[in-house]
Amino acid sequence: MKPESPATNLPLPLKKWMDYFSDFKMRPISLLRDVYAPDVDFRDPAHHYHGVDPLISYFEKLNSRVRKGRFVFSHIVISGNYASVHWTLLVRGRFPGPLIKVRGVSLLGFGEKIWYHEDVFDLGGAVYENLPLIGWLFRWIKKAV
Repeated sequence: MKPESPATNLPLPLKKWMDYFSDFKMRPISLLRDVYAPDVDFRDPAHHYHGVDPLISYFEKLNSRVRKGRFVFSHIVISGNYASVHWTLLVRGRFPGPLIKVRGVSLLGFGEKIWYHEDVFDLGGAVYENLPLIGWLFRWIKKAV
């Protein structure tokens, strides 16, 4: 199926998901109950949570570590009740520092709500490239290889 623009008509669960994450620091975390099914299965490169309550706790921890955060969505591929959403995460940490940019893809399964969510991204790049003392070294090594 051809990639769709984020502006096209989307299934309601995807629209709610994108609306929330387009500026997640400005949205009450309780809205995630309207986005995710009670038994949601969530995975990213470092975590796996089953159920909306553990997932909300995880997002609360992440939110406590950032001043500003939002996702910019570039394109979406939808096939039945599954979607692949390409994004760039833009985050500013609690302390002064550079804007952190992480590119990735979310694989989503949905019905009335999102029941499956897997984020795929370069965890090493997201973490190590943004550390003040060794970030430059990690970026240099990536360019050299």
